[in-house]
Amino acid sequence: SSPQQCRCTIGWAGRTCDTCATGFAGPGCDARCPPCSIFGTCSDGFAGDGRCHCQPGWAGDICTQCAVGYFGQYCQALPAVSAITPQSGLDTGNYITTISGFNLKANASYTCTFGSAAASPATFVSATKLTCIAPASPVVGGGTVVVVVRENGVSIPYGSTLLFTYNPLCPNSKCGHGVCSRGICVCYTGWMGDNCSIALVAAGVTGSTPDIVLQEFVPFTGVAVNPSVIVGTPPLSYTLVGSAPTGLYVASNGVLSWANPVARATPYLLYVLVSNTLGSAYASFQVVVPPSYNATIGIVSVDGTTIAGPPRASPVKVTSSSYLLLRGRVNTTVAGTDPLPLTIWVRRSDTLYASTVSVSAYAGQFQYYWRLSGGMAGLYYVGVAHPADPSRTTQMDAFVLSAMQVTAGVSFSGVAGAYQGAGSVWNPGNLPLTGVSIVLAPGATLPSSVTGLKLNISKTIGPYETAPFTVSLVVTDPYLSAWFSVLISANDTVSQTAVVSLYIVPLQPLLQASTGGLSAHVAIGTASAFSFNVTNIGAASSGQLSVILPGGATALSLSSPASGVIPSLEVQQRATVVVSVSVPPDAEVGQVMSGSIAISNNVVGITVPFYFTVVSTAIGNLTVICQDEASYFGAGNPLLAGATVIVQSTDGSVYLRAISNTTALVFANIPEAYYSVAVQAPGHAGFFRTLKVPAGGVSVQAFLPLQTVSYTWTVTQVSITETYTFTVDAVFETNVPAPVVTFSPLLVDLEPLELGVVSTITYIVTNHGLIRADRVGLSLPTNHPFLDFSWTDPGPLEANTSVTVLVSVNLTPRRRRRDVSGCYVGLGVYSFECGGTQYRTAGLQFSGGAPCGIATPALNLGNPFPA
Repeated sequence: SSPQQCRCTIGWAGRTCDTCATGFAGPGCDARCPPCSIFGTCSDGFAGDGRCHCQPGWAGDICTQCAVGYFGQYCQALPAVSAITPQSGLDTGNYITTISGFNLKANASYTCTFGSAAASPATFVSATKLTCIAPASPVVGGGTVVVVVRENGVSIPYGSTLLFTYNPLCPNSKCGHGVCSRGICVCYTGWMGDNCSIALVAAGVTGSTPDIVLQEFVPFTGVAVNPSVIVGTPPLSYTLVGSAPTGLYVASNGVLSWANPVARATPYLLYVLVSNTLGSAYASFQVVVPPSYNATIGIVSVDGTTIAGPPRASPVKVTSSSYLLLRGRVNTTVAGTDPLPLTIWVRRSDTLYASTVSVSAYAGQFQYYWRLSGGMAGLYYVGVAHPADPSRTTQMDAFVLSAMQVTAGVSFSGVAGAYQGAGSVWNPGNLPLTGVSIVLAPGATLPSSVTGLKLNISKTIGPYETAPFTVSLVVTDPYLSAWFSVLISANDTVSQTAVVSLYIVPLQPLLQASTGGLSAHVAIGTASAFSFNVTNIGAASSGQLSVILPGGATALSLSSPASGVIPSLEVQQRATVVVSVSVPPDAEVGQVMSGSIAISNNVVGITVPFYFTVVSTAIGNLTVICQDEASYFGAGNPLLAGATVIVQSTDGSVYLRAISNTTALVFANIPEAYYSVAVQAPGHAGFFRTLKVPAGGVSVQAFLPLQTVSYTWTVTQVSITETYTFTVDAVFETNVPAPVVTFSPLLVDLEPLELGVVSTITYIVTNHGLIRADRVGLSLPTNHPFLDFSWTDPGPLEANTSVTVLVSVNLTPRRRRRDVSGCYVGLGVYSFECGGTQYRTAGLQFSGGAPCGIATPALNLGNPFPA
């Protein structure tokens, strides 16, 4: 330092060391300030006291604590609670408590919550005081609870935890079996009384309740369960459980009410649950509602004819188609209850099962028309009852319905002669049928060739019994198909007809061949014999039979029988037929001889089909030479290798397969016949031909054109809605020993042509190959409704050259523009010499919409190769 500068002691500063240094205070600058926080400032200098002076809300030696009435991380003036007075009270509640706190707001809403009790509103007194009404203790028997204060519904988190203690009014020792709460004794379960000293009794049932008997239609109100059998400390509650009839109710005090009791054959069994606070028990009881009325009924007419009774001496006789008028009267003391329901029943006397129908009586009377059915038979009882009465035993009238059913007729078949047969008839009723007889039915006529008719049946048919009846007769006519009826009757009350049928024919022969047909290969220049047996499997002699060969079958002859006649065959006798087939030397391989051989007379006959195929015993070689453009024009003319060659005879008996190499493919020593030759190779068009392989052999040149051009379609959606762009790319091979001709464009948009915007099409035709293409030209659509195309074909096209073909398009005014969904096709055509004239085409398309497919020569294009 400079000799002229003062060096100050600790606590002093300044040029002449005459002021307090920063952080030091007092007249002697000897009071040193502590390290104040950011919320305080040191009071230094001669007038300072050397302490931290804090910002509002902060306190402490270095200003790191909240001042009184300030809370939170930043010591803000937030609401807080500090104490509750008084801190205890009786558990009955309902007195004022004071809540002390800080920063309370006059415009805020406050509540106090004592433990689990409901929140109660608090009253604002000042910024440091609220008042609350203490509710009754939420804790049985008293205790200490936390008091929570909320501002505008949000709990105040700052300040002290407020505790309040509830004191019971009465000591627990005075409550016996319970605790003191809110000034009264709260009894334990099972006890009652002011001091919980009286024991409670659970609800129970100690006995049974007598049946409650009601009168039908008469309202009832009364005790459901006998009170003498019920135990338990009141109050008791009664609940009807389970099912109960409609309209019957049991009130909680045990009173049963039913406004309109409904009669039933059996009592109603009901259950009531009796309960109090200690328990419950079930009590059962029965409600009896007997029918209050009955009725009588009788048959008053049958099929509209009035009859007397009942009572009557014997049951009414009826038929299965009868209808009965039933009429009756109600016997009752119940008044003013019309209509009264009733059940009419009809049952057979041997069963308790009855058919029923519901009716209603008005002014005590009713009637019903009952139509009988065909399935009924026997003695039947008629009655009527209350709907609640299920019994069907009190008969009030009866009727008898006799019936019979023919269960089997009589049928005679065979040759003329004497016959006896039996049918059957069934009595479906529970009474016997008497006076049963059988005669020829009235109006029935016997055929003139039927004599000696005898009919017989038992005079009595028991209940549910099936009885036979017999028919005997003689037939003299050898051919007869007829029928007649017989009538079976019982006591003139019921009858049925039975049919007797006759089918008389003489015995017949029947021929059967030992084979379903003759089939074989026969060789050229040979003769072969084929035989089969014919057997008479019928029931009579066949008579003399003729064997007839089909006309025009000159290669067939009959070896046996040589005369062409088979003598009559007895039953199960057989004869052998031998046919010779002679094939001339000049017959054609593959020729088929077919037809049928007939063996017959004017009574019986049979045919045997034949199918003979002419074959050859000679053999030969089939040589297949596989070529394409590369091998045809290549040096040394190498053959196409790797082609699959399949050779198959037309009759399917020979199948050969081989892969070609650079030499001719030979199928040696195959039978003389017609064969199909199919050749395929990758990247080539296929070859197929049918030819004859003669005895000396044959060669075939299989030319497989190279597939030098392929096309790829591309569809691109453009920004205009529902608009697409279609493009086609041609992929072709070059520098190949064949003409490879492409035509561009392959797809022409017709829309500008049809609108007259464009009137020409320019085609670029290019030969990419090494061989000249001949007869190059176009074949364009001729069926467009209003566009005509005209052009000049370019003719030959040398290798690796192009030519332009200009097509003029004429728009005729006679038609409107077509629908854009249509499309048309054309062809680009050319030919070249390669093992003969080879023809090639390329598809051309014309469309106003999407591409319409690859054109084929089969379309309406005329001749694409004019002379």
